[in-house]
Amino acid sequence: TAPAGSGNVHGTVLGENGDLLPDVKVMAYSSSGNLASTMYTDEDGYFRFVLETTGQYTIYFEKEGYSGDQTGINVPTGLFFDDENDPVKMGEIVLLQNLRLTTSVLSRVVSSGDTVSFPFTVSILDKPEAIEFSVASLEGWDTRVLDSTGEIRRILLNSGSLSLTLEVDVPETATEAETVNLTVLGSLNATLEFTIQPSQSSSQPGTELTS
Repeated sequence: TAPAGSGNVHGTVLGENGDLLPDVKVMAYSSSGNLASTMYTDEDGYFRFVLETTGQYTIYFEKEGYSGDQTGINVPTGLFFDDENDPVKMGEIVLLQNLRLTTSVLSRVVSSGDTVSFPFTVSILDKPEAIEFSVASLEGWDTRVLDSTGEIRRILLNSGSLSLTLEVDVPETATEAETVNLTVLGSLNATLEFTIQPSQSSSQPGTELTS
């Protein structure tokens, strides 16, 4: 057995936004399917471990709220006490957030008293999610999340994507632009920010933006 602190495989796990991810479960399986090592990344997303038998391994990465990832490595002969000399440097491994929230429309210009709609899509990569919706807006700006049949508050998304609509009632008294925040609550939360510009506003008129 190698002394504590020695190793021959290391790397760093990040989220798609570049955040260092702690407590990611890192598992190494040999070519025969045996679990050879399990550990967790530290607060800097770093992991380093020994695989004493040479050959091919598959490394799996798991963390709640993220899509799992895996990659194959080949471990040569020898143990190394200095991580700079480790023969297997996996570099940066990026995990994608399992729950994703996207839209094509970020801002609309409407008349005061109208109802405005923003289409958006909720999708998951590989793990079912129980999802709730939360909308933050000024008092009097009534909001609701709709699917093809009516208003919804909570859904279970087993796979793929679901197209939905955020509907907002603009008060008759509205004169200034207002921001409405839609948050999807799941294993990790995701938020979209929509801007509504009443056309009678005395400020500079806005335009519809698409991403």
